[in-house]
Amino acid sequence: MSPRAIDTDMPVESLGVGKPSSHHDLDAADLFASLQEESTGSHGEFGAQLPYYDARIGEFSPSSTEMAQVRAKLGLMLSSIVSTGELMASNRAMEDRDLCLLQAELRRVATQAATDGCGVDVGAAGARASAVPALPPLTRLDLSSNFLTEDGVRCLTQMLDASFGHLQLLDLSTNRIADPGLEALAYGLLRSGCLKTLIHLRLNFCRVSCMGLRPLAAAFASAGIPALETLDLNANSIGDDGCVALAGTLLSQPEPPPLRTLALGAPWGGNAISDKGAIALAHALGAGRLPYLRSFAIANNRIGEDGAMALAKPIAAGKLPELELLSVVANHIPINALRVVRAAAKAMNATAISEPQIGLPNTMLGM
Repeated sequence: MSPRAIDTDMPVESLGVGKPSSHHDLDAADLFASLQEESTGSHGEFGAQLPYYDARIGEFSPSSTEMAQVRAKLGLMLSSIVSTGELMASNRAMEDRDLCLLQAELRRVATQAATDGCGVDVGAAGARASAVPALPPLTRLDLSSNFLTEDGVRCLTQMLDASFGHLQLLDLSTNRIADPGLEALAYGLLRSGCLKTLIHLRLNFCRVSCMGLRPLAAAFASAGIPALETLDLNANSIGDDGCVALAGTLLSQPEPPPLRTLALGAPWGGNAISDKGAIALAHALGAGRLPYLRSFAIANNRIGEDGAMALAKPIAAGKLPELELLSVVANHIPINALRVVRAAAKAMNATAISEPQIGLPNTMLGM
């Protein structure tokens, strides 16, 4: 893939996408070996509890009941990918090492399929299934509510590189990927071409700041997001600089993306966005960059009167003709600005969720 250059006039500094600074050239076997070495040094039990992937023979060598159980879990996941092109593995207590093992086995299976030319046998990772068709494109991947960090994300990007590029849904919510993990993901999505097909991207509760959001925004700007309908960043800390980066991306697109849901704050977690970030987003909205947006949540942030008035202006001007829901609850918006926001939403037949506001007595919110 040869991404087009990022516009240097974008109103964000240092938006360049670069490879992650550590481990980025390791394949799954090397990364797993690195994790094994590190864990053995600190705990001494890693090798006794998990199957060891031997890169020389390309298969697992279980030596205990616990290994067989881990292998069976991976086998079910592998079978799901082989049969459906989906991996829905939310809340499976997956760690980086599990994902690395799965990626390595996928590579083995894909190599076997290419060699045999007549299907794959997933028996090495679980229950046997003969004559299974070669790996289909991976279209849906839900790894939410696990224990993944940046190293797991790097294994994930190798999965995307290996044989896919048709991803439509990616959910990494409630993982500890942090900024290095999001940087690795941004580079992987850009490199694999998945940004052209990605429809839903959910990254809430991922411990991400503006330092991680900037590379993702730059990847969006470079490759485009022609299919993206959902971007969920609730409960992180992207701040004003993250909003400026997103606004710059939206303004840089030759055509408005088909984004229908933009989640930057919910009652259970916001993003430390103040008036500056809200004004930056309002600028992109006023330029007509999100005409298909139906749900816009920017709750539980630090937006005050200036930010609220700025957001109300493009809504009242009809720049979001399909808007159905606007959530600005738990900000610092005074009553006069709340009235303007509500009136703007009402004019578009949209629902505005605006109460309570921090520092504003509930009894004063009746309109």
